[in-house]
Amino acid sequence: MSNSKTNTATVTPSKFTIVQKIQSFLKLGDSGKMDSFFTRVEKTLKRQIAAHEANIETIKFNSNTQLEALRDQHEDAKQSLEEAYMALTPEDVATNEKQVSFMDTYLENVAEKQLSITKIESKVKSVGEATDEKVKAINKSIDELNATIKSVIG
Repeated sequence: MSNSKTNTATVTPSKFTIVQKIQSFLKLGDSGKMDSFFTRVEKTLKRQIAAHEANIETIKFNSNTQLEALRDQHEDAKQSLEEAYMALTPEDVATNEKQVSFMDTYLENVAEKQLSITKIESKVKSVGEATDEKVKAINKSIDELNATIKSVIG
């Protein structure tokens, strides 16, 4: 029978290690202050990104609302153009003289309705372009903020 005793050596952490852990836990010391600062920077930048993303959604929502209204106006303008094409009665063209005098009124009315459609289509295009430009600029800002986070935080 052998008497073998198990020797267990207790390893006690160094006093420095414990103090560093306490400082880190309590956010004390230069290291903790730096960590706290960079955490604050990161949170601030992420809030700015979230605000930009919310701004993009608002811009898109407002743009879609404007575009819906313009689509309704476009439909109405197309209907008005169709009505302008059909806006003649047998009395308006009963004689050659009436035809000649009515023709200018008829063509002016059609041209006015066509111009109205062109203006609405132009507004649709400009709303779309303006929205794209705003979103692109905000996305660029978001990319810059993300790059800052990556550079500062890692």
